[in-house]
Order: sequence, then C-alpha cells, then structure tokens
Amino acid sequence: MVQIERMNPTEEQDLHAFFKQYAQSEHPEDDTASKTYPFIENSGVSLRHVLVAKDGGSIIGAVILTRSVWQMERFTTRIDIGVLPAKRKQGIGRRLLHAAEAFADEMGIWRIETILSVRNRPALLLFGTSGYQVEAMKTKALSLKDGMSDAFYMAKILKK
Repeated sequence: MVQIERMNPTEEQDLHAFFKQYAQSEHPEDDTASKTYPFIENSGVSLRHVLVAKDGGSIIGAVILTRSVWQMERFTTRIDIGVLPAKRKQGIGRRLLHAAEAFADEMGIWRIETILSVRNRPALLLFGTSGYQVEAMKTKALSLKDGMSDAFYMAKILKK
C-alpha cells in the first residue's frame, strides 16, 4: 500500500536516491542526470516542504513545495512532482498533488504554481483536471531529452 507522508530529514539519502533513479529514467542518455539533484542542497528547499510517496518503505514519488523569498509572494508556492515510471498510472501523482495542496493550505499558502512541458500530456491532464489554469506559455523554456520544449505556467488559487 502506497503511503503519502512528509519527508523525514533522516531519509535525505533515500530522497537523493529517488531523484537519481527518476532522472535516469527521464534522461537515460544524459550522464549529468544520474548525479544527485544538487538543487535540494542549494535552493533553500527545506525537507519539511517535501512530501513523498512510499511503497514498502521505498520512495517512489515526491512533491517539492518551494516558497518564494519575496515577502509580497509569501502566499505562493511552486510545486514539482515526480513519480517513478513503473508506478505511474496508479493515482500516485494525484494523491501527491492533493496532499501538497492540503499541506500548502496548512502553511497559509493560497496560490500554487507549476511549470509543465506542453508535451507532458499526463501532467497536463493531472493538473488540468485538478483545477489548475494555464496562465502563460514560454517558448523553448525547458530542455528535455529530445530537445527544447515550450512550457505552460499553470496555477491554482486555493482560497478566494
């Protein structure tokens, strides 16, 4: 049974192992993708703002909530979600997204943003059916394994 829970700081190495496996599955031809994701250490992401999906004690998915450092954006967070390919199409991404929204609400966040490739149909479907709206599109904003991709900037307002 898959459990969704807040990241325990003692499991930091497990999170890095998950991101390494996730990166290799998304970018198998990219040697740099197999390295541990340094953005966690360097971006100010707190492990208290990471939710994980676990199956049998192993991390199979994660969502990171990153708050802005700007005071005027203190009620906004950006989220990034990833689920291992073998565990997709089982509702885990949707459960992570809903858990992230509940966690954001607990933190006093009322606006959630994300950036998605226009070619990522599963993610667009997940966010679109969860009430997220496209607010902008950027040309060649993302570097993917098969080249550059345009990106949709999407957001959801939790409280009106």
